[in-house]
Amino acid sequence: MTLRKALRIVLFGLGAFAGAVLPACALAQVPVRRDTVSGRRDTALTRADTAGGRRNLPPAGRDTVKIPLPPKADSMIRNDSIIKGIVPLPVVIKADTIKASLARAEAPPILEIGAPRIYDRTAMFATGALTLIDLLGRVPGLTEFTTGFLAAPALIASQGDLRRVRIFLDGLELDPMDRRARGVAPANDLPLHALEEIRIERGAEEVRVYARSWRVDRTIPYTRADIATGDQSSNLYRAWFGRRYDHGEALQVAAEQYNTQPNSRLASSDVLNVMLRAGITHGPWSADAFMERTHRNRAQYTGIGDVSETQDTVPGIETQRNTAYLRLGNG
Repeated sequence: MTLRKALRIVLFGLGAFAGAVLPACALAQVPVRRDTVSGRRDTALTRADTAGGRRNLPPAGRDTVKIPLPPKADSMIRNDSIIKGIVPLPVVIKADTIKASLARAEAPPILEIGAPRIYDRTAMFATGALTLIDLLGRVPGLTEFTTGFLAAPALIASQGDLRRVRIFLDGLELDPMDRRARGVAPANDLPLHALEEIRIERGAEEVRVYARSWRVDRTIPYTRADIATGDQSSNLYRAWFGRRYDHGEALQVAAEQYNTQPNSRLASSDVLNVMLRAGITHGPWSADAFMERTHRNRAQYTGIGDVSETQDTVPGIETQRNTAYLRLGNG
């Protein structure tokens, strides 16, 4: 077979292949008219992000946000502002616990050289003194004369002179009312539990003791009770109450009672002190009534020993002292 004959056979085969394949491919490329029959559209709405931004998908995993359950009907707060249609209660502002102070006497300046001796209520009880004479006996230049403890007869002297001590309460001098005292200041008739301040002024000729009675300025009740016992059959009971009220009223009550018996062969002695104050404040004005009562029953003190010592006898005495005043102040 020659080369020319072989080429003819190849060309003939290619023509037959093209005739079998090309008509189908050409038919596929012919444009067809669009179908005018519309099918049913999907009417299901799709959720679209109205923010127009990128959606923040929650992280995969268990949700850690806990949704609180609504409270039960019986546990809901009354007049809760969350409940629709209920107006919440107005906010109540608590009243001030500190009220205007009651009027007090003007405190004179201390003119002595050196640090002034001023005792407030806390300092008085910190000294451990039970009576005013017990406190004054610790001041340099003052000497305490006593025959015993607590209810025993006691005097205070300045540089050896018993008449050089003067006692003032709320600006008024306490006069010596006891005839047997012969002009000596009644220092023991002023109980410490009824005082809020003591000023001691030592002068060249005399010593002046300025005392202020106890006052309260808070609506919170101020109470205290003390019970003490010791040797010589000594017992002490002391308590007080003080309070200011919402409209400026003031009420204070204090009482103290102690008794002692140094010797079982002698009678016992006892003392009762009572203090009462009632007042009111309104703006710059204040008015209060103060009363203090001291009842002292001192038994006879007799010496123990031979005949010469038993003759040294201090007669017993029973005294009562009432101190009261009405005060009106402005400012």
